[in-house]
Amino acid sequence: MFPLLLFYIPLVGAATVEHWWNITYVDANPDGLFERRVIGVNGTWPPPPLEITSNDTLIVHAFNGIDKPTSLHHHGMAFNATGWGDGAVGVTQCGIPPNESFTYVLPVEQWNQWGSYWVHAHSMGQYVDGLRAPYIIHNENAGGEVYSAKYDAEFTVVIVLINQFLSQANPGGAEPIPDSGLIYFTQNGTYLPPIPSSSPPNPNVGFNENATLPFESGKTYRLRIINTSAFSAFFFWIDGHDMTLIEVDGTDIEEFPISLVSIAVAQRYSVLVTARNDTGSDVRNWVMHANME
Repeated sequence: MFPLLLFYIPLVGAATVEHWWNITYVDANPDGLFERRVIGVNGTWPPPPLEITSNDTLIVHAFNGIDKPTSLHHHGMAFNATGWGDGAVGVTQCGIPPNESFTYVLPVEQWNQWGSYWVHAHSMGQYVDGLRAPYIIHNENAGGEVYSAKYDAEFTVVIVLINQFLSQANPGGAEPIPDSGLIYFTQNGTYLPPIPSSSPPNPNVGFNENATLPFESGKTYRLRIINTSAFSAFFFWIDGHDMTLIEVDGTDIEEFPISLVSIAVAQRYSVLVTARNDTGSDVRNWVMHANME
């Protein structure tokens, strides 16, 4: 009888990426209308974006610092044979009790997944109260990102609508007319700050009219658009620019020219946009739209 020989082949560039999230209440005023209590992480809002590679294992140590059970759902992940970490309270996981912890382990290198995703609460509408963030997996398999040779840099565009839909105050579920929406951006795992202003709605993150993408003329950018709203769909486009669709919900697709993206709740799209190479008196800013349906 021959001995059993086991071989381990290490993954190139594989790493364990750990985050410690203390889920707490904080005060925020992202749309400039009024300040209110939201759910943040480590005393700040919005929660930090997550960015890893397809060869990594993501570990999130979540401590529940609020007064109700909570959870984290890494939207779109496979969770093969590990459904207890999926974060869907009452379906695959019990909520994390107040003052208790749960460690989420996502061995992404085993799931062969990459693309644009998001992480959010999955209990009692808590993501509508702020517990949500973009979650990006960069492809480091053979050949890397399919379209990486076609763009110079990338940004993540976060679109949000916060409003009350079905509740005691609205028992018939009539569609609400929202007071406002939000749009803000991340790059390389951090939020972009506001442009200089005498009174920005938030001193740390550039929302809405202070939200600006620093395009350079002639360069091509990948925009990962994520609709993290509770109910509303959005139409996304940039005045004076065409787009090329390259990814839908974490799946690379053949290039498809498009002038407008219709994006429903929880959907993610990646588009390529080339900044206009205007000169002289033609140099100007261009409006980016995220119009609610």
